[in-house]
Amino acid sequence: MLETNGSARATTSLITTPAGADVVRVALTDLAVAAEAAPKLRAWTAPEDCLLVGDPSAALRPLAAHALGNDGAIADSGLDRSWHGAAVIARVDGALIGLIAVDTKGHARLLPIAP
Repeated sequence: MLETNGSARATTSLITTPAGADVVRVALTDLAVAAEAAPKLRAWTAPEDCLLVGDPSAALRPLAAHALGNDGAIADSGLDRSWHGAAVIARVDGALIGLIAVDTKGHARLLPIAP
């Protein structure tokens, strides 16, 4: 057992994937801790500064509020199809507020989530 915080406990195990990568699996045994560790979600209501999280091996990509339209359209995004499905994280509070959709013509849009 691994002490996480207070009386919460977690078990860890090392797993090797078929591709040969080592992964640490953590199983929380306290649901209150699991709820605290869950991603924060909230509704997107107006353009705001964000970070895009796509490929885990790539850097985060900033998205300025002025590049977002009220309808979620992203002006001159420069995003290609590899960003399709990327998470949109609000800079102000770190909440997941949407996903990126990039069509075949290269037009990108923020698709808000409904928490």
